[in-house]
Amino acid sequence: MAVKRYKVVLFHIGAWHRYEVPRAFHEAGVLHTFVTTAAYQPHRSPFYRMLGRAPLAGGFLSRRVLPDVPPAKVHATWGPDVLATTIHRAISHSRAANINREQTHWLGRKAAAMALGRGLPLVCYYYSAYTPFRILEGSGLPRIIMQCHPHPASCRRILSEEIRMNPDWKDNLLSEHEFLWGDAYYRELRDQADRADGAIVASDFTKRTLVENGFPPEKIRIAPYGAHPLPEWTKSIKPKRDGFKVLFIGNLRQRKGVSYLIDACRGLNAPGLKLILAGRCAAPFEVKNAPDWLDVRKDVSTSELWNLYKTCDVFAVPSLIEGFGQVYWEAMAAGLPIIATTNTGAVDIIREGREGFIVGIRDVNAIRERLQLLHDDPQRRIEMGNAAEELAMQSSWERYRKVLGEKLVDLLDELYGKRD
Repeated sequence: MAVKRYKVVLFHIGAWHRYEVPRAFHEAGVLHTFVTTAAYQPHRSPFYRMLGRAPLAGGFLSRRVLPDVPPAKVHATWGPDVLATTIHRAISHSRAANINREQTHWLGRKAAAMALGRGLPLVCYYYSAYTPFRILEGSGLPRIIMQCHPHPASCRRILSEEIRMNPDWKDNLLSEHEFLWGDAYYRELRDQADRADGAIVASDFTKRTLVENGFPPEKIRIAPYGAHPLPEWTKSIKPKRDGFKVLFIGNLRQRKGVSYLIDACRGLNAPGLKLILAGRCAAPFEVKNAPDWLDVRKDVSTSELWNLYKTCDVFAVPSLIEGFGQVYWEAMAAGLPIIATTNTGAVDIIREGREGFIVGIRDVNAIRERLQLLHDDPQRRIEMGNAAEELAMQSSWERYRKVLGEKLVDLLDELYGKRD
């Protein structure tokens, strides 16, 4: 466990990864205060426990449970989060987004004031860092960003390249956040990375995007996310071994490499082939000359997703841009070998040819060759799936929290110029 010599103020809105970061900082002995929105702590008081049983509040609170961290270390502001959630459901996503941005700036000022008042480093999640980092400018206090997404300038560059290379998908690509954000918000996101003194990322790809935009590589630490265990009820699902089923789960967007996966499957020699594209469809999505073996399932339920994981043969999401890609862990936990690209977090977790394969972005031939290999060699496919499942079981969120705490202390050593 990390040596307890630093204390930090942590700030982010929402329940990112079920509050694993504040839990990690607390377990490492470095958390002074966690500034956030609605964090539900049933152990805080009898009133909080009673609130969790309320019919209307239960669903909202169940997604915001913050265990283990003492209430005295948590500075939660509920009002704006509840209001934004209500407006999002009842009226307008854009209005809710505006409220979220305002509360981010407001709470960011509070987090900066706490860090300044106590002379402590400030750690902020991406999306939350712009205001507090500007306030701390010139203070001498370290500003560390949890960069969960690649640098926005790199994202825009890759997506713009894709529009030029693949104009049939232009409308789908132009619906990405990187293009929908106004120039002012885009500059905020770019500015917060530029103002950070250090960064913690989940993948080597995210690190590369920071470095190519001028961030010092020696001030970046990588801590890949953990894997959640399979829901207990999925153990009763019986795998169906009919044909050859390739599974894609994610937003049905070209940034996920959808067209390249379809083109790879077009040339496969695989009787009984089925390519299942499952996920949300919030952008214009149309496959021209769609083959019979293509099965598109939009807005599927959670239970259906887990059924797909357990009844397919291979998982492939050849993304152009991915900060990490939690779906790879999910597929591996279900016993599927994976195919991913160099622009994802899969590079940081699998061993080539053992739990899956890594290919370059837009490399249709490489995707096809790996799929053909896995089709032609069922025994190897099963062995790789077993290895993937074993690795996922070993890579728990508890392990992530331990690694993250150690990485934070190591980064603070770097920023303060202290080395043991």
